[in-house]
Amino acid sequence: LDCSQPLLAPTAVLAGEWGRNQFAKATVFSVNPTDKYFQEVEIRLRSSITPRSCTGYEVFFRCLKTSDAYAEIVRWNGKIGDFTSLARKVGPEFGVQHGDVIEACVTGNDLKGFINGVEVISASDDRFPAGSPGVGFNFFVGDTNVDHGLASFEVDTYDD
Repeated sequence: LDCSQPLLAPTAVLAGEWGRNQFAKATVFSVNPTDKYFQEVEIRLRSSITPRSCTGYEVFFRCLKTSDAYAEIVRWNGKIGDFTSLARKVGPEFGVQHGDVIEACVTGNDLKGFINGVEVISASDDRFPAGSPGVGFNFFVGDTNVDHGLASFEVDTYDD
C-alpha cells in the first residue's frame, strides 16, 4: 500500500502492476451508523497517487440504511478534491451495514457497484485506462472513523 502521500480523504492504492480490468470485493465493518456524518466505504479502481495528485475511479457506499443512504461512482481528476460524479443513487437500498459485501469492477469502460451480489449502480467512462485498485474512506466524520471500515478486501485483475 502507498499511504505516503497526504490526501483530502484517507486513500490507499496497491503497489505494482495491475490489469486493465479490475474486480474488488470487501466486507463492510460498521457500528454506530449515524446520519450526522457521511461514513463511507470506498473501493478504488485504476487509481494512481503521486504528490498532490490522485486519479482513478471510486465506487462507494454510505454506511447507513435510511432514505439518506447512497451509492456513487466518481472519477478523481488529479488535483486534490477534484472529482466528477459519474452516477449517484439515493435511498436505503443503496446504503450498507455491518457484514454487507460490496464489490466494484471496471471492464473496458464500464464501471459497476454491487451490494451482496446485486448490481446497484453503473457508469461508463474512458478517462483512465490503467492504474491500481485500492480503498478509501471519507475524511470529515468527526471521531466516528473507528466505527466504519472494511473487515476484508480482495482484488483480481486481468488484461483484455
